[in-house]
Amino acid sequence: MDLFREASRADYDQALAIFDVLVSASTAISQGASGRPAESGRHYHASLLYTRLCGWGVSALMALPGNRLSVAQFENWDFPAIASISRNLIECYIAFFYLCVEPIEKEEWECRWNIFNLHDCLRRKKFFELIGEEMDQLAKFDETAEELRDRLRNNKRFLELEPAVQKDCLKARKLYLQSQDELVEKFGIERALFRGLYVLLSSHVHTFPLGFYRIGMENRGRGLETEVDRMYMTTAVKIASFFIRRAAKEMIQLFPGADEGLSEMDHAAIIEPNHDVET
Repeated sequence: MDLFREASRADYDQALAIFDVLVSASTAISQGASGRPAESGRHYHASLLYTRLCGWGVSALMALPGNRLSVAQFENWDFPAIASISRNLIECYIAFFYLCVEPIEKEEWECRWNIFNLHDCLRRKKFFELIGEEMDQLAKFDETAEELRDRLRNNKRFLELEPAVQKDCLKARKLYLQSQDELVEKFGIERALFRGLYVLLSSHVHTFPLGFYRIGMENRGRGLETEVDRMYMTTAVKIASFFIRRAAKEMIQLFPGADEGLSEMDHAAIIEPNHDVET
């Protein structure tokens, strides 16, 4: 495990080059899978989440200093921006794995799916309530939410959950039946390492003190290339590459032939293991 360590400019450039190839390959896979009828709900949601993941990858690439897509008069080493995109990319992959990739029984999948559906319904209702939507629209959300609750109450897997967990799911307070830590261990990432990375990224996403107290120290946080910001950026690129690579492999398994248009270099980049991240 060698993720948080001093990174030279050559280290960063190498990580950026690998990420660039992976993003390019991933968008090609997404295009290769497009236009196909979905074989199942798992496949349908995979196409949605993989499209979103590729979008995060492109956004990250265009925000990284020295990328080949953006024409800029100067390099902007803005780690908080990359931290935000990276965390979104990670969470997108977790949803992709949880809903579309992990091998589970039909009852388990339908339980997970309907918890997601109910969460979506109640969050949409809350959004429209807050912006002053008409009551007729809100009543439709209530009807849909009750239908989804009935589905869950008749799902064998849902009934096996602890009563407190059921209650939280039915009120859209809980979306996943496993913790992030439990899920990332299935990806081969050490739990403590991931939690530390997540704390770092989240501190910049939410502008916690950890994210701004040391701005100015050794020119950090000003958009200049510094040793610390370069290390953090390199780390973010490596972890993003890890999740994009996993998703690409799994998308090809879900949609055989989606990789037919890839070059040999793209295929090699997808197959290459993530020694910096995996245990």
